[in-house]
Amino acid sequence: MNITVGNDTVHLDTDDGDILTDVIVIGVLQRLDGNGQGIVIGTTEHTGIVTQVGATKHALDQMI
Repeated sequence: MNITVGNDTVHLDTDDGDILTDVIVIGVLQRLDGNGQGIVIGTTEHTGIVTQVGATKHALDQMI
């Protein structure tokens, strides 16, 4: 499944019949005021903090 975030397309590996219930986007940005980089997080409206923390931890575990 592909979703559009800003001007970019993000591919999510899903199988036929999967239902996407939450989306969490983590972005790294360069601050134009010279204060270095920052992190921004956006989610679907109904995605609560417990889901955000759990999904982010699970994603980190998959990367390590």
